[in-house]
Amino acid sequence: MGKLKDMGAATATNGAVGLYHVENITPDAIEHGRDLLIKGYQA
Repeated sequence: MGKLKDMGAATATNGAVGLYHVENITPDAIEHGRDLLIKGYQA
């Protein structure tokens, strides 16, 4: 989890919104799964 906190801090200091979902880790990602992805998303 420490690396996720560091990533959020790094993105926030560079002007990005410090909000992200990590599959099977963050609460919204656990609850909603892949429904959080935009329609047509491809990895």
